[in-house]
Amino acid sequence: AKLATLAVMLGLVGADPEKLDRRSLEDHLSGRWYAGNKTLERVREIVLKALANPSVDASARTTANTFRRWLPVYMDANWRSLRGPLQAELVDPWEQHLLELGVEFHKESPVREIRMTADRAGRGSSRPTARVRELLVGGPGDATRRLDASGAAVVLAVPPQVLHDLADWDEIVPPAVDPAGRRKGVEKPDPGTAIREVTYLEAAPMAALDLYLSELPLVGDELQGFPEAHFSLVGSQYAITGFAASEVWRDEYRESLPPGANHLVQFVCSDVGTLVGLDEADALELLRAEIGRFIPELGPAKRNEDGGDGTATASEPADPVVEAVLLMNSEPEEQVTRNEAGTWEKRPSADVGFTNAWLAGDYCRCPVDVASMEAAVSSGLLAAD
Repeated sequence: AKLATLAVMLGLVGADPEKLDRRSLEDHLSGRWYAGNKTLERVREIVLKALANPSVDASARTTANTFRRWLPVYMDANWRSLRGPLQAELVDPWEQHLLELGVEFHKESPVREIRMTADRAGRGSSRPTARVRELLVGGPGDATRRLDASGAAVVLAVPPQVLHDLADWDEIVPPAVDPAGRRKGVEKPDPGTAIREVTYLEAAPMAALDLYLSELPLVGDELQGFPEAHFSLVGSQYAITGFAASEVWRDEYRESLPPGANHLVQFVCSDVGTLVGLDEADALELLRAEIGRFIPELGPAKRNEDGGDGTATASEPADPVVEAVLLMNSEPEEQVTRNEAGTWEKRPSADVGFTNAWLAGDYCRCPVDVASMEAAVSSGLLAAD
């Protein structure tokens, strides 16, 4: 099955990227007469879980670029696993490094408004541009604070749906197009047009579920143990993948698990449409029920006749789940940009031509291509350069 899937991946990787740009993955797969239905279904499921897009609208170009990076390690297990929690292994060290370089962080203080000054002589070009002069920030219930940005280099690392509403781009940077809508001989859009075009991009929620376990269940027909590598719950309603993260962590992190927990299994849900809007308890119950279809021991906690949860009885074993933590990024500013066909040209680069501002985020054009945390980091590096 892996080899058949690999053959489809190679066919996609070898296709002309320009021809793939406006095609969905489903358009491409429909012509793969040499691949059986099971192989095609497997490719569709991989793409849904990796890109959070169904194949009918997933960009064939982005899928090809993703496969191109996967191929060297496709047959390997846990090929990019951190040896501890993401926050401790990646986020905190980078934050500390940036603080030492003099970068200011304003956490829990979302940007409310970007105030800019029009500038038509930016960077030696006649294109209309602008300079960020002030940011208005403040969390819920906090007084709005003004941050002077006139003499600073500003990286606008906010989601596209939020960025578009932070300023009146038409007033600041009028579109550089003639009445017929044709670009006035510029190689790339002016900053205002680049920002306006992010409205073509769509985002979708995802969910993550961390299950802290007293013991790992035995799975599979031969009950040989829990999977050591990343795994997929094939056919799951919520496009679920999982990984026993604690098994590759260093000892100091494993010792910091909650009391009674010896293992951590992390699940990611790429298709959470029916969970959006539910309260956390109901969403958690549904997710555990779905996981329980594949790994019964991790299903919802059994309720005894006295109303207690997870207490061992003669007929029911104790619930191995010591703690369950559900994270739903359903708010607009938290959602992941969808990798849809035909959106590459709508995605702005990190440098759209502002005098003192750059963009960063999963939606920006960068070598990674696929909208993801890796793309956000890549665009941030481009902005820094």
